[in-house]
Amino acid sequence: DLQLLFLAAFDARKEKELKVPMLNKFLIRAIRESVQDKYPHLTIDKRDLPGQQPPFERVVLNVSEVEKEEVVQAGKEKNRKLLERIVGFRKVWTALAQQKKPLVVHNGLYDLLFLYHWLEAPLPRTLVEFKEGIHKLFPVIYDTKTLVSGPDPPLGNDTWLEALGKRLGSSTLCELDQDSIRYAQSAAHEAGYDAWMTGKVFSFFLAQADQPPSANLLFMIRNLWMLNLAPGKDPLVEPAPHAIFQLDSIEAGIQIQQLRMMLRPVLDMVPNAAGVDIKWTGDRAALLVVKSKDAAADEALRLKLVQWIQDHEVRGLLRGRSASHSGEPAAKRHRPDSVVAGKL
Repeated sequence: DLQLLFLAAFDARKEKELKVPMLNKFLIRAIRESVQDKYPHLTIDKRDLPGQQPPFERVVLNVSEVEKEEVVQAGKEKNRKLLERIVGFRKVWTALAQQKKPLVVHNGLYDLLFLYHWLEAPLPRTLVEFKEGIHKLFPVIYDTKTLVSGPDPPLGNDTWLEALGKRLGSSTLCELDQDSIRYAQSAAHEAGYDAWMTGKVFSFFLAQADQPPSANLLFMIRNLWMLNLAPGKDPLVEPAPHAIFQLDSIEAGIQIQQLRMMLRPVLDMVPNAAGVDIKWTGDRAALLVVKSKDAAADEALRLKLVQWIQDHEVRGLLRGRSASHSGEPAAKRHRPDSVVAGKL
């Protein structure tokens, strides 16, 4: 009732505006309803007061119909701008998805999971559903972490972005815009800087390759396989019957190519052997994955490797002592400490 008396007095005086005291949301709503019901020719406006506390004020306006409509339209425009700001990056995400633009990420699995959940839809319950969803939105995704983590890394063993960027220097097609000159100094883990480093790495592979770099393979840390986003078989979803061996205590500085050279005689013993993959699992440890064309070749190669690991001299490449056989039963004979063989 007191509020109605204040409004009645304000209306009778034909004043232009009346400042509304700071009230809780319930009382503000009561005033709005009173204005709409008893004084439809009045309107309530909320004005921003930047740098002040509170940062806004509410006023009751006694204006003409034309002025009232202007206030209403200004409020709608303000809300539209606020909505655009809240929507934010989702507009970029939607535009990229609609145009089916390729995405380039570096070690981007968790980024894509996060963006999909917050900008597209809640994460599905299964990996297969997520793969289908992200591939439908973005049919082509390049992960530069995958590109630099091949059997013989073309940019060395350090695959973190800042190290890669420094190694490439200014020799790539991805140049720094003049408005972003502060990125000439390191700003690792800042979005703009990391995007620039990722672009430098990707442009290096574009310039090197006779064919486009491998797409839709997301890097998986400490994993035998990459996450394949494209349709088809995926060993993370349907494990293939590979023989897998673990190599431990590898001499510091040894490259994968040297391990491959050591294994070449073993692979030559099995005609149908398709080869091996070697995946680092630590600074001095790796997993050796045997890839064969059929089950018989797979088992034959597995047995050859077991024998090779037991008998072959690996001094100089794999650290450890040779097996000591004297005076011990066969069941207790030790393999070299440097190598542990077994099918996982």
